[in-house]
Amino acid sequence: QLVAQPLFLLQVPAGYGAALAFGGNVDDTVYMPGPHLKMPWQSAIYMKLWTIAEARETTPTDSNNQPISATVVPQIWIDPAAIPSLARNYGDFESLIKGVVDPQISQATRGKTSLRTPEQLIWNRPAVVDDIQRALQIAISDQLQTKGVDRNAVHVGLVAITQFGFSKPVRDTLENKAESQVKTHTANAQAKIRGIEADMNGRVTEIIADGEAAAAQAIAKANAYKVQKVGAANAVAPDVAKYEAIMKWLKAGGHSPRIQLGNNTQVIISGIDAVAQASIANPKATDKQ
Repeated sequence: QLVAQPLFLLQVPAGYGAALAFGGNVDDTVYMPGPHLKMPWQSAIYMKLWTIAEARETTPTDSNNQPISATVVPQIWIDPAAIPSLARNYGDFESLIKGVVDPQISQATRGKTSLRTPEQLIWNRPAVVDDIQRALQIAISDQLQTKGVDRNAVHVGLVAITQFGFSKPVRDTLENKAESQVKTHTANAQAKIRGIEADMNGRVTEIIADGEAAAAQAIAKANAYKVQKVGAANAVAPDVAKYEAIMKWLKAGGHSPRIQLGNNTQVIISGIDAVAQASIANPKATDKQ
């Protein structure tokens, strides 16, 4: 086993693919993770199928040609079918990354940050990242094509910009602009609030005026109704007073020949005998008589 295993066994680790080479010639067969047989004279070239995200420090510029720093974190996937072709042209995986991917990361980052101001780099970070990722993919594919390698052999699956660094003059400029913008937006917001309050106050005044007019109209109608009802009541009042005077006269016994109907009005009853008076005062008692 100590002799035969290294000579005849190819053990491809997880996350890798491999191709076998002999005398500078690379075989087209792709070996995926696991054990495989090989000839003793064949050597293995390993390629990672995908990369763990590793940060790259770049030093591009902004649209004002001011130097900045950007921490770019890409993830790269390798098409397993392209492993033999990549091995022929670039050797092992590390040579591929250093010769193709890393230079294009710096180039793509510089090409996109130089189109934007520091404010845009901060506020439009997702758009910047998308542009860098597309530019990186195109640049890598173009470089692969010049070697006769399939354009889709190396795929940029994900790019992240974890940090943008600015020089002190740029940071001071950003701070001054931010302070100015805050003051401007605050003043605009306060002006809008004042306008809203004025409009609200005007509407409240209008509503109050409408309410007062409606209330005055309702009160006028109520007063007219009151006058009408009081007048009708006054018209009936003399008759009511007469009946009340008669009731008082009856409750007093009905003996008086006079019924007082008002301050200046009396009814004089004459020619009524005691029995009649008694019947008026107490009808039930006189029924027996």
